Amino acid sequence: MMTSVAVSGIVVLISLILFFILCFKGFGPIPVAIILSILVSLTVEGGITKGIWEYFAGGMGGMAGGLCFTFITGSIFGGFMTAAGASERIGRTLINRFGPKFGPYSLIIFVMCLSYVGVGSFVFLGAILAFSLMKASNMPRQVACVAIVGAGYLSTYYLPGSTGNTNLILAAAFGTNTYAGTSIGIVACVLGLILNVFYINWVINKYRKKGIGYTETDIEKQLGASEMAQRKLDELPGFAISIAPMLLVVALTMVFQLGLKIKSYPACTMAQLCGIVLCSLLNWNRLKEKLTVINKSALTAVVPLVQTCVVVGYATIVTNTAAYGVLMDKVSGLKMNPYILVVVATALFAFISADPMAGISMTAKTVGLNAIQMGAAPGLVHRLSLISATTFDSMPHNGNLNATMNFLGLTHKEVYVDIIGCAIVIPLIVTAVTTVMSTLIG
Repeated sequence: MMTSVAVSGIVVLISLILFFILCFKGFGPIPVAIILSILVSLTVEGGITKGIWEYFAGGMGGMAGGLCFTFITGSIFGGFMTAAGASERIGRTLINRFGPKFGPYSLIIFVMCLSYVGVGSFVFLGAILAFSLMKASNMPRQVACVAIVGAGYLSTYYLPGSTGNTNLILAAAFGTNTYAGTSIGIVACVLGLILNVFYINWVINKYRKKGIGYTETDIEKQLGASEMAQRKLDELPGFAISIAPMLLVVALTMVFQLGLKIKSYPACTMAQLCGIVLCSLLNWNRLKEKLTVINKSALTAVVPLVQTCVVVGYATIVTNTAAYGVLMDKVSGLKMNPYILVVVATALFAFISADPMAGISMTAKTVGLNAIQMGAAPGLVHRLSLISATTFDSMPHNGNLNATMNFLGLTHKEVYVDIIGCAIVIPLIVTAVTTVMSTLIG
């Protein structure tokens, strides 16, 4: 029998607090998510049996089914780029040409381009470039993590025209298009970019004062990055040869989605397979042990994939508690300015589920349609939903956040405090500004 709303609410709140504390203390997200999933499942109808083997398994399995091929092909592509010396060449060339300070900014631009065209594995591809850029400029991996996390939502959620799933979901729900809310979307992207640049400079200076520089990860050692770092520039592949596979992935992802109408994950996966083929052909003689590279790089995707899926499984149980259902109903029925209602509801939905996709999907089904019926402009509701979903979604159990940290070899204890600034504080500022704009022009 289902536990009372009050009890389930208390248990969910306790689990969220414990998730933050335990991860920050150094416990891995996988065992923490499993333990807390068992705890929360005690409050759902059907108890542990239904909570774990239906909700948890369903959420985890669904996420694994969607991400598996994308994660693995992205990791193999990164392995080929690293083993061939292509990522090392790109990093050194950019640093030599623009100086060490340009490293984080080039990473921001790169991630924005990937996420804008729907390359769902931008975490892996961003890390490929991050390793060489941070190493060449002697900056800690925490700086790369802040750059990737902060840039990931700027073009996907803020900039109009993105081919990401969230933009497409709202376009279908509200009868708008991917360019809905162009004015506030552009303002949000520009403002967010400026604030991220200032913030990342602050993070860089903080670590420099502490004397903390770059340290190599186990993943890099396995793929031979150390050997590439010791080689002279003329011993590495040319810059054009090095960057060509990445450009191909970006271009094909866009073509597959916009031209062939293929969904983002399969489009990204096929593009990455093409990138792997091109990288191997261009660097055939440099890649001595191709099968070894494939095996090792594929295995590096396993832990981030499992970690992401387990965390999503925990979040799925939370969204099936009595407290969550009642809270969503209460929020959906609030009487206030329609634009403020959309912002508050979406942020809350995203907070509870630690997933912007879940927050946006819930808004599309309930509050967003109500706001439009109250007289709000559909385009503004569309864009505000996307912007506000990035505010409190970056809780410690956010799946994409965990994948980013894991692939960069970082823990919550090492980087989560830095992430709060770029993934919660800055989005809150941007959301506040665009909400005021919407109430004035709507």
